[in-house]
Amino acid sequence: MRTSNTIAACLLCLISGTILGFLLTNSVYKKYRLNELRMVISTIDGNFVDDININSIYTKAAKAIAKNSDIYGEYFTKEEWKRYEEDLEGKYVGIGLILQKNKDDNFINIVSVIENSPAYIEGILSSDKIIKLLNRNVQELTVDEAVSLIKNHPHEEIDITIKRDEKLIEKKITKGTVTIIPVYTGIIDKKVGYVRITSFANLKNNADKKINELLDKGAESLVIDLRYNLGGILTESTWLTDLFLDNKEILTVEPKQKDQNKVYMAKKDDTRLEKIPIAILINSNSASASEIFAGAIKDNNRGKIIGTRSYGKGLVQSTYRLPTGDRLKVTTSRYKTPSGRHIQKIGGNEDYGIIPDILVEIPKDDEEKLALFLRNITRGNHNEIEVPDFDLQLKKAVEVFIETK
Repeated sequence: MRTSNTIAACLLCLISGTILGFLLTNSVYKKYRLNELRMVISTIDGNFVDDININSIYTKAAKAIAKNSDIYGEYFTKEEWKRYEEDLEGKYVGIGLILQKNKDDNFINIVSVIENSPAYIEGILSSDKIIKLLNRNVQELTVDEAVSLIKNHPHEEIDITIKRDEKLIEKKITKGTVTIIPVYTGIIDKKVGYVRITSFANLKNNADKKINELLDKGAESLVIDLRYNLGGILTESTWLTDLFLDNKEILTVEPKQKDQNKVYMAKKDDTRLEKIPIAILINSNSASASEIFAGAIKDNNRGKIIGTRSYGKGLVQSTYRLPTGDRLKVTTSRYKTPSGRHIQKIGGNEDYGIIPDILVEIPKDDEEKLALFLRNITRGNHNEIEVPDFDLQLKKAVEVFIETK
């Protein structure tokens, strides 16, 4: 009996200790570590042999915490936030590159080159890869650090080394004002409207008007090209989706608090854009807001998705203003498409991204030609577009409209 009581007492202590440990881990222990972090900073500030810039130390610590706890997290100083807002507004000083880290070799891919930007004028292509930036090996830089290096560089001239195919090319690009135009349009064979969307920012200012102008010019169907579109603002994506869906679900946003899920629905407006046949072009560089749009169109059987599997970013970020005026960007929600799919690419998850209805790949040898073709499209609107033989994805989209007539 005494042995049983002893065992029971030991078990009770073990369970109690586990519960106490859990509670400490989730409350007291967190406070303890925060106090310890403050102690580290104050100890260095009070004892380091030289004077230090304590504000700089705090900022660096905050940036490290944001980045190391959240792959999309970011801490902005007031000055950095101002530049970030300028980017979203579509006008800033820089060289005009949309960048993405290459996960295989850690160099930086040029995903898109903004029309008439300094990089565009110097002949940089979306298929190029950055090897060196201002004499620094970009394998050691994050994309955010590379962007900051360009924008904060005291001189106007930016030295950049790119790799195109197997050739290394050195360029000197002078910074200038970059204006982002998010939508370009044209006509194919007098009946197919072509809409290239490069960013989900500032779409509301001109996308609706430009798309309707295509219909006025006789377009009977639309190809919406989201290739190399890394996303933008969630509400811009839901706005565009709403133009093409009638009283259907767009996506569900799922925050940490499970009882606060938000379902985004398209309104019932009965417009002509809700009825016109559409096809969406995507590739591995179509991400985030692009995937929201493509996912809603696919799951509601509203149009055909053509190309290759998209990037796989199924997370939503929110920004918080801090007492100093600095800002913190944090991943606060996941989202799922109307069919209930979470598309985030995590680890070995093979069920990521938006999977096209019709798989069409561009041969690697033709990627540079495609980049030049897309670059030429941005030189004018409503012009006749001749589909080149190497753009198999656009060719397939036009064929789909012919087949379904």
